Amino acid sequence: MVLSHQSNQQRTADPAYRKFHHVFFLQLFFVVAFISAYIYPLSYIGLGRLAMKRSPWLSSIGIALGFIGSVVWSLLMGESCWVNAAAHLHVDAQFFMLGKAYVANWAVFAMHGGWIIGHLLGYVLLGIALLRARVIPRWAAWLLVVSPVLMGPLAYGTGLGLLQVLGYGMVFVGSIPAAVAMLKWRKEDK
Repeated sequence: MVLSHQSNQQRTADPAYRKFHHVFFLQLFFVVAFISAYIYPLSYIGLGRLAMKRSPWLSSIGIALGFIGSVVWSLLMGESCWVNAAAHLHVDAQFFMLGKAYVANWAVFAMHGGWIIGHLLGYVLLGIALLRARVIPRWAAWLLVVSPVLMGPLAYGTGLGLLQVLGYGMVFVGSIPAAVAMLKWRKEDK
């Protein structure tokens, strides 16, 4: 009780700009996460289609792993939303024990594992397929191949969330030439 009382005093003592930053960026995170839950799985399909002609097996497996791994993103974001709501309601420890039991459920545990293995391995396989297909610059394909190392083992192993952000940034930068190639591909088809 003393700890929550101190954290309440700390929040009221924070300047207005810090309160604004906290609320704005937390809400921005949830908005981006909500949108990405619907768009993210489609990105694997787009990357895979780009390399499908020259590397059909790697593309197909990469699409399947990435898509299956990423469709559970909405489940994971749902968990983040209820933990955030619980933190704002100042619930007791039993609520978080319920959350711990929920995550320990074999089905939920399997979905978390599918997310980790599927989306990371999907990027590796699609990056290799794009390297073989030579439809985007090699550096962009290598960013896709290397980024899962940052997002997975290094980020979780060190506890540095910044490495995860850096890994997703690498995927974003590597996907820009892929998007340009897809636009050119569409123009050539017409």
